[in-house]
Amino acid sequence: MKYFLNFLFIGVLLLQSMEPEAAINYRIVWKENFTESEKTKVESWLSTCTQAVSTCLGDYPFEVTYYMHRRENASEPVPWANTIRNGEQGVEFYIDPTFDLKDFLDDWTAPHEIAHLSIPYVGKENMWFSEGYASYMQYLIMVEMDVLEQDEAEERMQERMNKIVGKYNTTEDVVSVNRALRAKHNYPAAYWGGACYFAHVNKALMTEKGVSLMQVIQGYQSSNRLSDASLEEVISSLDIQSGTRLFRKWYELFLNAPSKDLINRKSI
Repeated sequence: MKYFLNFLFIGVLLLQSMEPEAAINYRIVWKENFTESEKTKVESWLSTCTQAVSTCLGDYPFEVTYYMHRRENASEPVPWANTIRNGEQGVEFYIDPTFDLKDFLDDWTAPHEIAHLSIPYVGKENMWFSEGYASYMQYLIMVEMDVLEQDEAEERMQERMNKIVGKYNTTEDVVSVNRALRAKHNYPAAYWGGACYFAHVNKALMTEKGVSLMQVIQGYQSSNRLSDASLEEVISSLDIQSGTRLFRKWYELFLNAPSKDLINRKSI
């Protein structure tokens, strides 16, 4: 596992050494009343998150809208959030503004949801792909935010992947197992099973091409992000962008190969 995750963070270091000057254009819409001090805190949180996403995943070719709703007396700063894909690209955030700025920055929700927008919506039937992608990216983005150290992010990812291995110890393919887990509302196992696809692809990209998944996604923003409308198109575009067939190769493996061969303690 440690060897496997090292490939993941080499990609982060490559991006940091490049020091890209990227910026995502966004606006905040306050759906309910917030005080000026609350607005300042939320603006600082979203600015930090958005800049880190931009550095990791590129400058999105559209404006992002953040809708802010109040949810007071919550047990966490962001009890709920969801992406918007109906003609505009954005995130609905339901937040408890009484939490400190540090609490917001330490929360993975914003990096996860904003990362979703770097690829098109590929349908509910392919949530293994989209949720796996956002889950895979969230801790990398938090490293870029200086919220997590690399070893802390590695530990969190390793812990989550270790927990799901037993769920995929079967001859059924990963996608079928993943959909069954989601139907049973076992979302952590479903999301992190999907994340393993991107971990495998990133390792293969680093080994064969010397580029990271994040670098491929950065280039994708200005090539096919606005034109792709299906998972098949996304897979094809990412292969073209990377100059490989690795996205297709691992996609077909996750559709057809036994889960136990792809998600186990030796492979991840």
